[in-house]
Amino acid sequence: MKENLNNLDFVDTAPMRRKIYIAVSVVAVVAFILLIRLISYISSISDINVFESKIKAGDSYVAQSKHNNAIDSYIDAYTNYDGYQSKNYKKNAFKKIKTSLGVIIKKSENNNSELYVALQTVNNINKINLQTDEKTYIQQQQNMLNQRVNLRVKSSYDQLAKIISKNHGKLDSDGKQMLEELLLLAPTDYWLNLIKEKEKEK
Repeated sequence: MKENLNNLDFVDTAPMRRKIYIAVSVVAVVAFILLIRLISYISSISDINVFESKIKAGDSYVAQSKHNNAIDSYIDAYTNYDGYQSKNYKKNAFKKIKTSLGVIIKKSENNNSELYVALQTVNNINKINLQTDEKTYIQQQQNMLNQRVNLRVKSSYDQLAKIISKNHGKLDSDGKQMLEELLLLAPTDYWLNLIKEKEKEK
């Protein structure tokens, strides 16, 4: 009888102890992760300040419509920051690079000089160590600009020929400027270089 009463008074606390242990363990792990992040953030404060100053410099250039200078600042921020949450900081810098590049590419639609600038800008961006998706985007822009160059050069043959025909077998000042700009875009193009050599003989 006494043994039965003792059995009734017994309460198994093992499940409760397990729950408490798990809860304490989770809290300890979370606290440890937060501590590591805090230490990482504190150690990166000076780098973050430098990063943000470069971003602000780029934003200042954007306000002045100097998008090439802005991209240079954003690239500087992107490539020289490896501190706290670097992936997120780099992602924000690339968004700004992408926006300014879009403006530059837009300006190149009907202007040979701006097209040359856009090509050089894309080439410079392509040199930095980008994330895979960022690299893919820049490569797509480069391919599009190369196609634009090819179309621009091919369509220029007839334009230059008409100018030469109307100007007694040689280029006028506008034609010479066009040829110079096109040679920047396609320095090895056979027909452009042939026209250039013929112009030297006149």
